[in-house]
Amino acid sequence: REVFLYCDGSCLSRGRVGAWGFLSIDRETGHQISNGQACFDTTNNRMELMAVIQGLSSLTESSRVHLVLDSRYVGDGITLHLPNWIANNWRTTGRRRSPVKNFDLWQQLVTQLELHEVDCEWVRGHSGHPENEFVDQMINAIAEQALQHITDSSSGSSGASLPWSSSISWASE
Repeated sequence: REVFLYCDGSCLSRGRVGAWGFLSIDRETGHQISNGQACFDTTNNRMELMAVIQGLSSLTESSRVHLVLDSRYVGDGITLHLPNWIANNWRTTGRRRSPVKNFDLWQQLVTQLELHEVDCEWVRGHSGHPENEFVDQMINAIAEQALQHITDSSSGSSGASLPWSSSISWASE
């Protein structure tokens, strides 16, 4: 099975609200699945990592995956840094050898990478790449909805809204 996986993450309002999302397209059948979710108190890099983790996790069988993303952090991490980080017990190389940031998510990603044959392609964000733009618009809508919920909740507005602990997500098949 061969899959194109387009992933993106975003963080709004200085880390208060972020979102991850992905679009997977089966090369043979053209079947598409997209999914995304908002998260609170996060960072852009964590959302970028979560997008890839969740995208790979959504695959029901081991696959050849063409991963397309606009995050150099995740792309370079996968293609350049992971073997060294693992060999150095999740510490960076160089003089300081500091702990790898977000290593909890990198460890989850390694588990997913072991299940699939993955190659990475970096695309410039907001450059008109159709699938990347689709995922970017999806996650921004999810994050904006979550941010609006926080704003509405803190201003005491009434009406039907999700409780703070609920996730705001979007999925389609």
